[in-house]
Formats: sequence, structure tokens, C-alpha cells
Amino acid sequence: MIWNRIKNSGAYIKMKSFFKQGLSPRQLALTIIISILIGVMPVLIVNTWIIGVFSVVFRLNLPLALFINYGIWPLHVLLIIPFIKVGTWVTGASMTSITLSYFQDAFAESILLGFQDIGLQVAYGILGWALISIPIAFAIFFPLENGLLAYLKKS
Repeated sequence: MIWNRIKNSGAYIKMKSFFKQGLSPRQLALTIIISILIGVMPVLIVNTWIIGVFSVVFRLNLPLALFINYGIWPLHVLLIIPFIKVGTWVTGASMTSITLSYFQDAFAESILLGFQDIGLQVAYGILGWALISIPIAFAIFFPLENGLLAYLKKS
């Protein structure tokens, strides 16, 4: 009952058209998948820039992509350590205890060593992210596209 009132309100209709912006279901599905995929990538700060570039190159809906990216920020933070653990497990590297004191000690010893340690952990995280997230994104894309197509035909 409340949902029907919200759904028929002028604000909801304007917001829905703003996020769709005349895109096809394929472009909407691609916007959602790329936003989530890049949004959980275990690299801090650059996710928004990468999503912006992908949105321009593939002509995706940038407001929707950024909305999704900021909405999944808690998931991004929660997945950084698991992605690093998967990357270290795959490469056979020893998993170091990633704490603030670990990085403080590395930087106290040498700035170059500190950046090297952080870069290595980020590389392990990106490897873990690629091994887990990219196959999941491919598996979800086509059902999402078909679902959006059915939803948009209905409404």
C-alpha cells in the first residue's frame, strides 16, 4: 500500500527516469555490474575515477554508477582483507598480519619499504578480487539483463 503510493508519486517517477536516462536493459545491467565490480575492488580512492572512465567509454549512466558505488562502500571495506587473503593463498605467499602497527614499522624502517609492502598487499588484493569478482559478474550479467528487460517491458 505504501509502496504503491511511493511508486506513483512524481518524485519517484522523476528519479526513476533520471537513473534510466533512456538506456537499454543491457546498458543498465552493464552499469550495475561494472559499478559493483569496480566498487568492491580492493584499491582505495581510485574506484570513483575508474567508474567515471568506464561510464564515459561504455556510455553508461554515471549518476547510477556513482550511486551504486557509494552505496556499496561498506561491502568494499569488508572485502579488502578477504581479497588479500585469497591473493596470498593463490600465490603461496605468507599472509602477514595487516595492522596499523605493521605498516608503521615498515614505514619507520624505510619509506620505500612501507610503500613496497602496501603495494604488495594491494597486488594480492587485486588478484583475489579478479579471481572471485569477475567470474561472479559474468555469471550475474545475463540474468540481470533479462530481468531488467522483463521489468521494463512490464512498466
